[in-house]
Amino acid sequence: MRLPVDMVDRSQMSYWSNQFDYEICDGFYVLTEFNWYHWMKSGDHAATAGLEGLDLINLGSTGVTGNDIVRY
Repeated sequence: MRLPVDMVDRSQMSYWSNQFDYEICDGFYVLTEFNWYHWMKSGDHAATAGLEGLDLINLGSTGVTGNDIVRY
């Protein structure tokens, strides 16, 4: 969970990551990974409205509250 000190300049988000693997034979694995991003509160920067930087950068954009992104 990312809870910024300055709630105006940054968005509030939670992040969840899971990896699942299964060994098929000696030393050979099949795996998958899921990453889920959820924005709980938007920032106050209208210049980047609706656009966030996932886990790279927090832009503090408006209009991202409630957005979810799942990557696999």
